[in-house]
Parts: sequence; structure tokens; C-alpha cells
Amino acid sequence: MLIKKKKYSLNDNFFETIIKFYQICYENLFIYHKIIRLSTILLSLIIYLDFLFPPFQIITRPICNYFIWFLLGILSSIGFGTGMQTGVLFVFPAIINEYEENIIYYSEINYNIYYSYIQCLPMVLFWGIGTAFGELPPYLISRKINYNDTNSLDKMFKMLGDNSESLRNNVKNSVDKFKLNKNYSYYTIICLSAWPNAMFDICGISAGLVKLKLDEFLIPTIIGKAFIKTPIQLAFILYSYGHYGDNISSQNKNSYLYLYYIWNTIVISFTLYVFKEYIENIVN
Repeated sequence: MLIKKKKYSLNDNFFETIIKFYQICYENLFIYHKIIRLSTILLSLIIYLDFLFPPFQIITRPICNYFIWFLLGILSSIGFGTGMQTGVLFVFPAIINEYEENIIYYSEINYNIYYSYIQCLPMVLFWGIGTAFGELPPYLISRKINYNDTNSLDKMFKMLGDNSESLRNNVKNSVDKFKLNKNYSYYTIICLSAWPNAMFDICGISAGLVKLKLDEFLIPTIIGKAFIKTPIQLAFILYSYGHYGDNISSQNKNSYLYLYYIWNTIVISFTLYVFKEYIENIVN
């Protein structure tokens, strides 16, 4: 007798789906439980020192602050090309706010841009490192798959969405290039991660399928995302806002504000929808 496999759906049984998703994540992350446990202990110790020993706050507060930016970076890229847009929602407003606060002390535009750049650079670097770590799920999933196992590949591509056929072709081309030029994979990953690329997951999947080591994938990704892309983005945002931001906001301030809220609503709604579909695909 054939037993029909139960289909989990957020619409039918939200909690059952979330519990199943949690079990799957726990099983796959169990091999990293020592790292997770150590990180949890260190974070708990920092929070403990912060609350009970105020003199340590000069150390613990920056650590907690940069850790939050690191987590926001992970959220930005962990959604298989459609992560939560924490750059637009948090990083960009924080940069602009820092610039506005410095206007009180540095009225000259160019000097204020330089000073704000130095102040915001650590924040965006930790955020950029977080975006690099957010690219690990496609790499880790594909690294456990045999490239010659057609069934396993089909399951992986099906999990990644409806456009699995086009994704399969792109991954195949990338895998072939990695195999032919494996010695140049380090610089290839740096180049691909050093510019805004929503489909960088293809690079992560391909790197996993050709069995690149974790450091061979993560280190060039950090270099490209954190130390090349984000500093350039920071300079562009500060220069653009310093020279043109006041003119745009003063000409039509209300329309600018409405567009900002509309854009944030669209981004959050789309991210939540993709996250919902992603959970359902994994559970099913």
C-alpha cells in the first residue's frame, strides 16, 4: 500500500512546519555544535560583564554593536539571493545619520565625508564579513552532494526554487570553469563577490560541488565583500549624500519620505515571502 507523503504548508499548519524546519536545521548544523556552543558561551560572558561590571562596557558595548552588524550582514545574504535588505534598512540610514551628526562639528562637506568615512568603516566591514558568512548555506549544502549523483542534484535544485533548469545550466557552466581553472578559483571568487551580485549563490554552489575547502571559499568571499565592495559603497553613499542629498530632500521632502516607506514595505514583504517559500521547500 502506498503511503502518501504529508505535505507541510505554512498556510495549513504553521507551527508544524516551523518545528520540522528547526529539526532539519539542527540535524545539518550538528557537526558545527562545538563552534556554536563556544560562540554562545563567549556572547553570554560579554553580556554578563556588560550588565554587572560597568567599567567593562568600554569593551563590551563595541563588541555587541559590531556583533549586531555582523548578524545583519548574515541576514542580508542568507536568503539564497534574496536575503533581507539590511543594507537599505539599517546600514544606509546609519551612514547618513552619522554624516548628519558630524555636520555640527564639520561644516565643510569634503572634510565631513572623510571623517564620517573613518567612523563608519568598522561598522560596514563587520556587516560585509556577515554577508560573506551568509553565503555559506549554498556552499555547505552542495559540498555534501556528489556532482555525478543526478538524484541528489535534482533535489537540491528543486529546493532552490522554480527556476531550477536555468540555475542548473548556470551552475554547470560555473563548475566546468572551476574544474578547468581550479588554481584560479581564489581570484575568481574575489572578483565575483566584489560587486553587487544577487546570484553569487551560484558561485557558492559551484565551489561546494567541486569540493573547495571552507577557507578556500570563505576567505576570498570576505575579501571581496567586506574589504573591496563595502568600502567602495560607503564612499559612494557619503559622496552622493554629501553633495546631492540635501538638494533632493529639500525639493520634495514628503515624496521622498513616502517613497522610502513604500520601498521598505516592498522589500520586507518580498523577503518574508521568499523566506516562507524557502522553509516550505526544505520541509517538503
